[in-house]
Amino acid sequence: PLPHGREPRRLTHDGRGDSKDQERAGRQADDRARSAKEDRVDAGRSAQRADIQALKEFFEGRFLAAIGLHDHAAVKERLDAPGVRAAALGAWKALRNHEARNPLLKKLISEFSNDRERLHSEAYSELLGSTADDEVARNVLLGLDPAVLAEHSVLLMLPEAGLLPFLRGELERAISLESDPDPSELALLERLRAVSDLQADLDLSEPQSWAEVSAVLNAPDGDLDGYEADDRDGDAGSGDENRDGPGLGDDMPNVVRWPKKSDGGHNA
Repeated sequence: PLPHGREPRRLTHDGRGDSKDQERAGRQADDRARSAKEDRVDAGRSAQRADIQALKEFFEGRFLAAIGLHDHAAVKERLDAPGVRAAALGAWKALRNHEARNPLLKKLISEFSNDRERLHSEAYSELLGSTADDEVARNVLLGLDPAVLAEHSVLLMLPEAGLLPFLRGELERAISLESDPDPSELALLERLRAVSDLQADLDLSEPQSWAEVSAVLNAPDGDLDGYEADDRDGDAGSGDENRDGPGLGDDMPNVVRWPKKSDGGHNA
């Protein structure tokens, strides 16, 4: 017996304990379901990002191949290196600075650049038609197209693009037809030969290499000591043998498919 004659309180079971346990279990089940749903959403987003990245790389590779740059990985390795894009653009501007004294150079650069833009446009049209039934792929292509075009100046300065061999060949051809060649054209030809030989020896994934190219292009006429090409016989031929890149009017590769999606793939 309790003090003062009190009887112990009788506890009744009203089910409230079971109800709380059930509520807690329900909340835990909801949390698990929500977490599983979030995991599925995250996995879906990751797969979509992977699909989009694969599409970007494929489309970019097609655009580069259309203008003669068939090694997409090598191009990206060069241009993605810190400072290289800006340095290569500086070399492009140094080349264009010679147009004022060399109208032929201006004409040739314009012809080559316009031809590469035409090839790019053909690749774009082919790809756009192939993405007609895939909204994701089409949106990726629409976003990538102007980005690649914006880098054409830098891309054309890469040796594999064929611009410098084209300019050398056309200048050699023009000079060979002149009885009294323009001294500025002769000086420009030697400068282009020096740049081509220099690029062959440099690591173009380094901005300093592009600075050296710019230095040759910016050097005063007659001040190319140490840069002159070796083993030249002095003859100005057609230059066709020096063209290691695609020329004007070269066909682009067929564009028919793009990469498979992670859930089964795109169909051309």
